[in-house]
Amino acid sequence: MRRTTAALAVLALGASACSGSRPAGEPRASSPAPAATSAPAGRVAEPAAVTPGSCPGTPRAADQLRPVELRGSGWRLVSLDDSPGHLADGSVTSDGALWALHGTPGAMGDHVAARRWDGRAWTRLPQVPGARGADQALSAVSRDAAWIVTRAPGKEDGAHGPRTLWAWNGAAWRTAPLDLRPASDDVRTSARGPWVVAGDRSMRWNGTRWQPAPLPAPARSLGGTDDEPWVVGELPPDDTDSDKSRVARWTGSAWQDVPLPELRLPPDAEPQHGDDGERFPRVAVRTGSAEFWVLGSFRWLEHDREDLEDVFPARPVAMRNVSGVWTCLWGPTGEPGFSDAVPDGSGGLWAVTDWDDGPRSVLWHLAGGRWTRKSLPVRDGGQARVYDLAARDGTVYALGAVVRDPLREGRAALWRLGR
Repeated sequence: MRRTTAALAVLALGASACSGSRPAGEPRASSPAPAATSAPAGRVAEPAAVTPGSCPGTPRAADQLRPVELRGSGWRLVSLDDSPGHLADGSVTSDGALWALHGTPGAMGDHVAARRWDGRAWTRLPQVPGARGADQALSAVSRDAAWIVTRAPGKEDGAHGPRTLWAWNGAAWRTAPLDLRPASDDVRTSARGPWVVAGDRSMRWNGTRWQPAPLPAPARSLGGTDDEPWVVGELPPDDTDSDKSRVARWTGSAWQDVPLPELRLPPDAEPQHGDDGERFPRVAVRTGSAEFWVLGSFRWLEHDREDLEDVFPARPVAMRNVSGVWTCLWGPTGEPGFSDAVPDGSGGLWAVTDWDDGPRSVLWHLAGGRWTRKSLPVRDGGQARVYDLAARDGTVYALGAVVRDPLREGRAALWRLGR
């Protein structure tokens, strides 16, 4: 990792059968999650063949997750700003540093700058020259080596140019071209470890240079670990495949498409216009050598008889794959879906649920086959809003803001699990 870090700085400066869900009311996974098994660095075990199958729907009010509400969460609020802003894009490095992007509101869009947490305080780094807005991604490999990927507005028709890499060399940001040109401008950039992803294109740092690696579908988010990243995305709107949501994992040599199970409507749903519902996977997490989870939400089209308008009921869903076989756990309709998750380092996972336009996020923990749910500690009567989870070797952070008014920017906040 030290050799890779040094080389990065030099380059940047110079150039199945799917079993259905269990009966409604059964609260937890059918068996405890297997213990996590870490693959050696640079090598990722090949999974068993995965076949999509289908998961039957449960009544819309059924709750198969049945989380136990816990008062003592084990989480601590370790940092809270005095001024408006938020934290996102957390990256925990092998030497224990936490990097994050800090956004503050401005008249021309968000001002975004990198921060580094050493366990006690933040070091605030200079803003990348000319960088503004949400389409920035940060990743880091050590306390002194990180990079931000940006795109700058073009001069004609609102077009956007290729992504630009800004590398931190321990003292300043330096820029270098990055041959990353997604087919569409309307995509978000993501970064993690040695990876940068934008739309249907990805680039991997191999220790001496950036290498392209085609994706099976355009990515919306990048997660997983440095050695085994996962992308979640969807096929373009003009693609004829009716099942557009996609998940892919890096096998060590190529991106492998992971077919997802077909999700069925609740038996008491009243879909309109022949709608079959649509799944929205948000994140994939490996919890064992033969087990991984895909978390998100599911929604469908109905007609509200009181308001006389079309609505989209939604419910959370947790899809579990063990040795190629899928099972699904449904949450009740009307509850927010999962938006992010990370492994807990002990064969389980931490996840977060929230509404896209709501102020409050809730943390979930899956351990030993049981789901628990916890609220993060806050101050001054605010609500916790989590934008990102970051973890490494059992250390878990939640990054976001403490919000008092959902219509206004909160104050940047960092929570840490344990001491």
